[in-house]
Amino acid sequence: EKKSDSLFILSKQINYTEGVAESYNLRGVINRDQSNLKDALDNYLSALKLFEELKMPVKVAGIQNNIGLIYAEIKEYRTALAYYFKAEKINISNKEKSRLAINYNNIATCYQKLNQFSSAQTYLQKSLLLRQEVADTIGMAMSYHNIGINHQLTNDKDSAIIFFNKSLSYLSNMSENIGHAYNYLELGNTLLQQGKLKEAEKYLLSSLRITQNSELEGLKVEVYKYLSMLYEKQNDFKKAYTYQNLYLASKDNVESDESKNEIL
Repeated sequence: EKKSDSLFILSKQINYTEGVAESYNLRGVINRDQSNLKDALDNYLSALKLFEELKMPVKVAGIQNNIGLIYAEIKEYRTALAYYFKAEKINISNKEKSRLAINYNNIATCYQKLNQFSSAQTYLQKSLLLRQEVADTIGMAMSYHNIGINHQLTNDKDSAIIFFNKSLSYLSNMSENIGHAYNYLELGNTLLQQGKLKEAEKYLLSSLRITQNSELEGLKVEVYKYLSMLYEKQNDFKKAYTYQNLYLASKDNVESDESKNEIL
């Protein structure tokens, strides 16, 4: 936050409007990370106004994307989509393929929340194709994960497992990280739904191991929930009770989401 304040003060002193706009955007990012969504929205709108005055369309599109994220977080998905579509139009005009891939991913997650899974699949495929064009390995891993979520939400569990594993294959040369953890979580969740309890346990414990060494509290809460369900099915009520208590103690402090939105 000190960085954004310093940038704001310095930019004001030298009458550097772009710097002021960037500082508003940075403040918005910080506010959002702190779940202070009202201030985040106010700062993004201030940044948007200045970038529009400066006629910097790619920056405008980036802020529109970030405003969309705020509306998605407060479950105003139609408003979020309106901002994402504005950003999409600009990024198409400016041939910003990487940014457009992010737009498409975020549009898809809104459609998932609206239970419009066919539309979500269309935009997830668009995002994936662009990420393949620009050779964005991490982006491709995210796209495959979110396509897996879409299949999971439509009860196509076998396809979901294929896409979660495909996502993991793009992370195979990296140290275990958030991407691995989310795929392990959803593999465990899907296998649990299929009644494949031993396989599910392996993936859920792998996800939990990664979350213990990071600040992935939202993901950890989901792991607790599924482990509690799993051990109850195995009639291991002691473990089920332990993880149920961990879940209940943690769930009010965080909000997790299966498909991932992306900031610009």
